Amino acid sequence: RVMDYYSLGPLWGQGATCKVHECYSVFTGEIYALKSRIHSTRESTQAMHNELRILQLCAKNPHPSIPRLVDFFFDTNGTIEIVTDLMQGGELFDDIQGTSGMPEERARVVFEQIASGLAHLHSLGIGHRDIKLENIMYVHARRESETEQLDTDLSGKNPDLLQIKIMDYD
Repeated sequence: RVMDYYSLGPLWGQGATCKVHECYSVFTGEIYALKSRIHSTRESTQAMHNELRILQLCAKNPHPSIPRLVDFFFDTNGTIEIVTDLMQGGELFDDIQGTSGMPEERARVVFEQIASGLAHLHSLGIGHRDIKLENIMYVHARRESETEQLDTDLSGKNPDLLQIKIMDYD
């Protein structure tokens, strides 16, 4: 059972079929994301199976723009729960929507990571089929002062602030 290994934290987000909670390893105290199904329909179960298979394949061939599969659980009632790294920086959608746009240097760095991640997925025979701003997430939380500093940085390549991952493989 997942609760034997992880304690549940706050809810980070919810989609049509799944919800994502912060969770903590009871052994190490490390923070992760726990993705669980909301509905136990055949379609949502199949979607979680698909996501798990893709993340397992990506775990054998890691890429910095693809989330790391940490753990997964199957329950006797068919429930699947997936543990991955927690994306603490939020969605690219919120970052772009909340401002008057994104400076070209930052956009270039983010786009390069997206293109590289998609190329990696394609090399593995995987097509994402749902690329949108809401499914691109920043790995690290960003403070406003750091974002302003990044905008004035001509290189725009602060890896801690701009590291993204392509999410949602169900």
